[in-house]
Amino acid sequence: AAASDHNGRVEGKGAGDNQHRRRSGAPEKQINMMAVSRRRSFHGVKTDSSTVVVRSRWGKLRHEVYLTLNEPSYSRLAMVVSNLIMVAIFISTVAFILGSYPDLADSHILKVLEVVVVILFTVEYGLRFAVYEGNRCNFVLDAFNLIDLMAIAPFYIEMVLGDAVGGGVLRVLRVVRLLRLLRHSRDMQMFVVCMGNSVQGLKLLFVLFVLGALIFASLLWYCEKGLYDEQAGAFIRSDGSESPFSDIPTTLWWAIVTMTTVGYGDMVPVETSGRVVATFAMVAGVLVLALPLSVVGANFNEVYADAERERLREQTLRNVRRTGEARGKELLEMREQVVESRAAAERLCSQLSALLASDEADLRVGAAVEAQMEAHKATVLLGLDGLSKLIGGMSRIPA
Repeated sequence: AAASDHNGRVEGKGAGDNQHRRRSGAPEKQINMMAVSRRRSFHGVKTDSSTVVVRSRWGKLRHEVYLTLNEPSYSRLAMVVSNLIMVAIFISTVAFILGSYPDLADSHILKVLEVVVVILFTVEYGLRFAVYEGNRCNFVLDAFNLIDLMAIAPFYIEMVLGDAVGGGVLRVLRVVRLLRLLRHSRDMQMFVVCMGNSVQGLKLLFVLFVLGALIFASLLWYCEKGLYDEQAGAFIRSDGSESPFSDIPTTLWWAIVTMTTVGYGDMVPVETSGRVVATFAMVAGVLVLALPLSVVGANFNEVYADAERERLREQTLRNVRRTGEARGKELLEMREQVVESRAAAERLCSQLSALLASDEADLRVGAAVEAQMEAHKATVLLGLDGLSKLIGGMSRIPA
């Protein structure tokens, strides 16, 4: 039964519950969860899956506008808007690069392009701010929205204050517009998710690299510093040349360049012992970089595979909504995903059960957690079974 409040909103349970739950509760799709998170926190839709909010006409319009501006996969218009923003980012970046030439610094065409791009970004930012239904402070302080604000603020600051107040710095800040691709490009979102999943590997890379650089810098400084000549005021090596390895911080630059296999050649060891140290530094640098970066590569492959499966699922659902038909291959792959999700859910519940059984924590707490886990397991598996049957029925629709 539905219940109506004084604002004209209707809340009730129905078939939309399951659809909302499936759309906002898929934990295995991290890229899609970034979009779902923005939907929950920005446009103010209730996230309680037991209720469905029927909005007023203005509320529906605000909802549609927000999703059009923030979710490229929401509709064709949303995709067009997203592509338009990315083209504007590209044009703005090219104009910024060309403006570094002295002959083009005062080009009228580049200035017109800058004005057009800033107006487009300003209108888009203003619309998203206008249709936002939550706390406006949260909107302004959001990381993506801060990037959008930094992309347009330098233009207005420079227009009001002129070039006298940090004009050069403000122009350089325009390159921040490239970061807007994080919102509109799914590939960039994949990169962000991959880096988030690889934090432990990157930490290991940082620790090992810093440790190795300090060790090899210290060893090479000792081997290559030579003898100090008071008259010359510098360290002189055995071949009579002034040593560039005068201290460990300076030698640390050589260690970083060598371990990353860049090899600028501005600082070269000449002593036999120094060359031996340099050889070990090269080999150690390759090993230190290769091991953690292989973890990053594996994580990227996993994120990419998940993104491809999610893209196929969305494409299949769009085809079903539009034509009522779907290809058998697409349905089979969706069903395989449901089977994998069910197996993952059972495996997670089994691991948690084993952990609770082996833990020596308070038994009452463990029993309560286990009861909640079993209830959640039944709900999840029931939903997956229902989805599997639904896909099985859809597979009988002629394509």
